[in-house]
Parts: sequence; structure tokens; C-alpha cells
Amino acid sequence: MKKFILILMICLMSSPCMAFENYMLMTDKTITDIKISNEEIITVEPINSLKGKGCGFAMMIIPHNVGTTRLSFKKGKKRMNLCVRVTEHSTCIKHVNGVKLVPVDLPPELR
Repeated sequence: MKKFILILMICLMSSPCMAFENYMLMTDKTITDIKISNEEIITVEPINSLKGKGCGFAMMIIPHNVGTTRLSFKKGKKRMNLCVRVTEHSTCIKHVNGVKLVPVDLPPELR
């Protein structure tokens, strides 16, 4: 019985795991009116300023499931649209001018 449990534990530990990447999105203008087409794939957490006014200039993109979704928000008065694709090993966000995307989960020496 102990050998069976040991083999089961080794098999479970060696199974592939999901490795989603979180991203921080930063802009030079205030971010407002955030919309996500499929909230089962990603969620977005706005990062408020210290003064607590509005949404601030940054937000965290947190992937949860594999799939593709659209992220929409207002940067100042302009509407921005990003296509976000989450795979088992990475999070792919199509780059848009005026928006800086920084992976959060990777150490600086691996970026």
C-alpha cells in the first residue's frame, strides 16, 4: 500500500502544471471604464493612486483559464482595445502604442 501511494504521489508531482503570466499595464493617462469580453479567462485589477482618485495609471491583468478575450478601457478620452490570448505556458497581449506591458511573474534576469 505504501508503494502504491508513493508511486501515485510521484505521478501527480510530475504532471504538467499551468504557468500563466500576470502583466502590469501602464499608461501616461488615467485608465477608466474597463470592460472584458470573457471574465472567465482574465480579470483586471485597477491600481489606484495613493490619493484614491479614479483608477490611476496602471492595472494588473490576471489570467485564469486558457482562451482568447478582448480587454477594452479608456485611456484619457481615447478607447483602447487589446486582444489577450492565454495559453498553458504564456499570456500573449497584442501590443498597442501608448501602453506599456510588463510581465510581473518573471524575475528581471529572465526578461
